[in-house]
Amino acid sequence: MKRLTGIIRLHRWQLEERLRDLQELERLHERLQTQVVGLDEELAREKTVAGECHEASYTLSAYVKQAIGRRRKLKDSLYRVIDQIQEMEDSVAEAYRELKKYELTEANRLQREKKYLERRQQIELDEISLNSYRRRMKS
Repeated sequence: MKRLTGIIRLHRWQLEERLRDLQELERLHERLQTQVVGLDEELAREKTVAGECHEASYTLSAYVKQAIGRRRKLKDSLYRVIDQIQEMEDSVAEAYRELKKYELTEANRLQREKKYLERRQQIELDEISLNSYRRRMKS
């Protein structure tokens, strides 16, 4: 039976690639969350400044509208990334199952091969013992 090491190596590489993609998506998710928090903090600071400075209060409503639009876009991006993460997690799980299927098949093949070789070796040893016994009985 043909060895599956090449296929196993391919599936292991695919799994590692998908894991790297998943990690990249998770880093993007963290960056987007950080941007949303930063925007919220910036908005709070601007409101504080507008409360203290009468001139700044004139531009606050335009800034708030712009900040709300940016926040909405960030949240939309965040939700899309969350969906992509879930899809990638499913893809990683599928790649892992495929890899394990081939690894188990190869392990079973190796076990059968080992038993076959042990059986052949035992047959040879039995034959040697039997021939030795026959020679002794002839003498």
